Amino acid sequence: MILSTCIDLTGDVPGPLLMARLETDLKARKAAGADMLLLGRQKGGTVVPGRLDALIGAPALASVADGTPMVAVLPALFSLPFHVARALSAADFLTGGTMGWMPTVATWQARAPGFGADYAVSDAEAPPKALDMVRATQALWDSWDADALILDKASGRYLDTGHVRRVDYRGRYFDVMGPLNAARPPQGYPVLVADEADPIFSAAGFAAELLLVGRENAAALSDAIAALRAVGFAGRILAKVSPDDIDGCCPITDAAAIVGADGFHVIAADAPAALTQLRAGQPSGDSRGSLRNRLSLAIPANPFSTNRSVAA
Repeated sequence: MILSTCIDLTGDVPGPLLMARLETDLKARKAAGADMLLLGRQKGGTVVPGRLDALIGAPALASVADGTPMVAVLPALFSLPFHVARALSAADFLTGGTMGWMPTVATWQARAPGFGADYAVSDAEAPPKALDMVRATQALWDSWDADALILDKASGRYLDTGHVRRVDYRGRYFDVMGPLNAARPPQGYPVLVADEADPIFSAAGFAAELLLVGRENAAALSDAIAALRAVGFAGRILAKVSPDDIDGCCPITDAAAIVGADGFHVIAADAPAALTQLRAGQPSGDSRGSLRNRLSLAIPANPFSTNRSVAA
């Protein structure tokens, strides 16, 4: 059984005190049985990006996480593929291949004005723009083959330049040429996480590997999971549960009645207590190797190893 919850990266105290608080929060969630931590905020029954950038928070917390997978919750409409690809590649190396990312259309209201009118899109455009950001980011990761790095000090060889290439991604909203100035992540791509309720999930062609699904009760949640499987969703599914009577979440007391989930995502004011309640008598998820290994997900093939350009 996989358990996840959020850590709210919010700058409500000065820098050194903030890091101490985040480290304390992370350790408490690990001790309570969390197998994975989403670096984002809880807004009702959904997960949105935190006030502090998860791409900064993940490396800062890596040593404290000590192998516990983290998922960077990112504002898909306000993120640039090159920046995301480079930062997540570094974080995946730093954490031993245990990073995930959750690009989301949902955000907190004050974020959009800070980016200006150039980033504004209609509600109808938001899902395809978010999907285009994901595809452009993945294309940049594919500009390196997994074996491009040689790192042979004796011969003085750093990399095989024949395994690094332009990808020339041309999308509706993003064009990226590459190559990325960072190696392909250890996992190929960090695991792609989504909330079924987020508009990005409605974009045609969006393929999450780990999905958060929520409904008001166990029966409706079980039916929703069965419906997703029936239409071919092959990834892992975490049921959203809460002890706090939050819309879109099943009561945590009914978690045992949920059918078909691979685990639970806890949305709670007191996450450690809720995690402890769920973990009681239940084995934790696999804690070895990469996040993909723990979730039994394959490393994505690099489509550019033989085909050196792609159009959206």
